Amino acid sequence: MKHDVDALKQLKDLQEATIATKKPFQYELHANKERKEARKLLRRFAVNENNIDKELELEVELAIKQSEEEEMTYLLKKSNNCIGTPSLLPVCKFIINNYILKLPYEKCMKCNNNIFPMNPLAPSLTQINHDKRPIRVLCGHWLHYNCLDEWLTTPPFIRKCHVCDRRIYHSDWPDDVKQLEKSWAKKVETEREKNEIGDLMGF
Repeated sequence: MKHDVDALKQLKDLQEATIATKKPFQYELHANKERKEARKLLRRFAVNENNIDKELELEVELAIKQSEEEEMTYLLKKSNNCIGTPSLLPVCKFIINNYILKLPYEKCMKCNNNIFPMNPLAPSLTQINHDKRPIRVLCGHWLHYNCLDEWLTTPPFIRKCHVCDRRIYHSDWPDDVKQLEKSWAKKVETEREKNEIGDLMGF
């Protein structure tokens, strides 16, 4: 503490000497040697403060490392459960009950026929745009391709599932009713023109 007080006094004297109005005598209280010693002392105090900060950082790091080691030791000593959890069992049950056992008897919601053919190599399972290709809508139920296309492209355009009563959606068909109405009107107009031409030509 005494050294700190002495250093502060020397620092104050240096400041007063620096701002003194008597330029020739502004350092008269301090000889060159004394001023050098004061500056060395101040530098030593700064170094000591830096060392103290580093010591505090090391102490904090050591405390964190020690707490981590204690936690790890506690976890290692804790009794472990040797019985494995059958995490795959619920997944396998879901796949078997909802797909393997159920899908062969799944019915199309529109035509009420089996959604999957008996032959696993049938064209309806290999061709993308086959009329009887099974399609799963977003509510989770199934329709044939042509059944779903008819439901989603003909009035009233908004259909509800017969099982869960939710609206039927599919990413391959637009869900904008106005767009569907325009497409339907265009299709009806084309058919009407064909019929008129057929009547004129006597077909």
